[in-house]
Amino acid sequence: MEVSYQIIRKGLSAGISGQGSEIFRSNINLAVDLGLEDIKRETVKHTPVYTGALKTSIMSMRVESPVGDIVGIVSSPVPYAAAVELGTEPHWVPLAPLVLWAKRKFSLSDKAAETMAFFVQKHIAHSGTKGKFMFRQGLENSLGKLKHHFSAALARTIKQWTSIPVRIVKG
Repeated sequence: MEVSYQIIRKGLSAGISGQGSEIFRSNINLAVDLGLEDIKRETVKHTPVYTGALKTSIMSMRVESPVGDIVGIVSSPVPYAAAVELGTEPHWVPLAPLVLWAKRKFSLSDKAAETMAFFVQKHIAHSGTKGKFMFRQGLENSLGKLKHHFSAALARTIKQWTSIPVRIVKG
């Protein structure tokens, strides 16, 4: 299962060509890269930790589509990332991982951990799990910085464009 939250701005560079297009794309790429790092940092901050595998697996990358759209991705390749993000429907969980979780999280004895794990197992079988929404929270917490990065990119672009020498040819 894949989880996707998207901010899409298409056609930003329509009608721009040559050196102006290169300047624009360079500044937009920088804004996307800075924004992705902000989203990643905020996502990691809100990611629950058991072993740390999910938290350390979160990555970001910028890709360009075949039609020139710039796409930023913050994701995790860990198979259970979507279940942690969105929660789950009721399902049966093996007892052994829950025992380990209870021992680690609460410093319980073997017997106490088994008892707690049994009740957690029954609860998940009856109610499922609640989503942590760390990716959504990461995106929401970064929106102000994203706006700043893109505003700064446009300001840099305009400043750089105005410094390009213009040659007027009479025809």
